[in-house]
Amino acid sequence: MNRLVHLRTLFIVYILAKTIIEIVLGARICLDSLQAGGMSWLVRLLESHLALPMLTIFGNGVLHLLGLALFSFSPP
Repeated sequence: MNRLVHLRTLFIVYILAKTIIEIVLGARICLDSLQAGGMSWLVRLLESHLALPMLTIFGNGVLHLLGLALFSFSPP
């Protein structure tokens, strides 16, 4: 059981670090695209330069909840 708690903690830290890195990179890509005069289809669709970071937060949130749900189904 202690190993599962340790693994769950590592999973949470991994997802949070992954989300932060993807937000920073996504914001940089969107800003570079706007400065170059081009706009990606995602920025045009959501009408925001924060489109990619918002999509990253949503996608990683779903993965995080799915992972926590899998940990909750483990045997005692």
